[in-house]
Amino acid sequence: MLLEAYACSDVGVQRSQNEDNLYLNGFVKEETAEQFVRYEKINTRKGRGVFGVFDGMGGYSKGEYASFLCADTVKDVLKNNKKGNSQSILHEAVLQSNNRVCSEIKSSGIKMGSTLAMLYFENNSYDICNVGDSPVYMIHRGELKRISVEHTEASVYEKIYGEAPPKEKKFPLTQHIGMFEQSSQMKPHYGSGIISEGDLFLICTDGLTDMLDEAEIIRIVNSSRPLADIGSILLNNAIEKGGKDNITFILLRATNVPIIEPIIELPSRKPVAVDVSKKQSSRESQQKNNQKNNNENEELSSQTSKKETPKENTEKKASSEKSRPNVQELEEREHERKAVTIIAVGTVIFSVIVAAASFLWVYFNF
Repeated sequence: MLLEAYACSDVGVQRSQNEDNLYLNGFVKEETAEQFVRYEKINTRKGRGVFGVFDGMGGYSKGEYASFLCADTVKDVLKNNKKGNSQSILHEAVLQSNNRVCSEIKSSGIKMGSTLAMLYFENNSYDICNVGDSPVYMIHRGELKRISVEHTEASVYEKIYGEAPPKEKKFPLTQHIGMFEQSSQMKPHYGSGIISEGDLFLICTDGLTDMLDEAEIIRIVNSSRPLADIGSILLNNAIEKGGKDNITFILLRATNVPIIEPIIELPSRKPVAVDVSKKQSSRESQQKNNQKNNNENEELSSQTSKKETPKENTEKKASSEKSRPNVQELEEREHERKAVTIIAVGTVIFSVIVAAASFLWVYFNF
């Protein structure tokens, strides 16, 4: 499978520094870089493709350092685990990122934290992992679907008020990278799925989704333009709408997706219990029947051989064929019958003529 990847990170309009970071299959944005743009193609048949976006928490100090630590830790984990289960690698990346950020908080005494959203591609499938509210979308056959889970207090609002929270309202995170006492309660979201030809994926920070709603994102993404042009339009539109936060995203398109037939497991069949005594009795009965049939066949064969030997059968057949007239004999007989008939008819006619002549001679002489 080939993956087209367009990665972009911009400081935006209203922020003084870029607290976002990303991981692009081996590349990490420098900690203090305000902008980052990169386009490349990755062949997952020769390995894997791993991508991630990390949003440093703006309410804390050194958010840019926390997001950098996450991206750098992911790079180390993947470097040390070139082969292994995808979900276990993602889980290891989450744990080590959290431990590294927490260690930095202890040593520096400065609060920091970050979100984490990652996609792992291999063969014709993907695995997803996310902590926090950085969304991950899959665009399949023109339809946009969010495949990440938002870890915020929005669910609490919905339970209290019985309605979906307003989109413009920002809710505090319930989970993020850099948790201490609550680390035992950290429950990253994991998922997986199959990729089809032409599927698109978008990993981004809320700096993009706060400026552009899903309807506008899908309108831009469902375009025949090159992937880099689509990425540029997403960034420019977000900036034109205000660019209130840092804007970071990775846009991916899958092509040359291999078709792998699913393995269908047949239902297991329970062994049938067999009564050994009945099975033995059935075998003996079958043997007796076979022996009886053999005896009958031998007796019939013997009787047949006694009645007629092969030589007698041959002579009988020959005599039968000899007594039966052939076609030539039948034709000769038919000719003889016709000749006899002609002679008889001729004789009768001749006799009639002679009798008539005699009668006339006698009549006229007397």
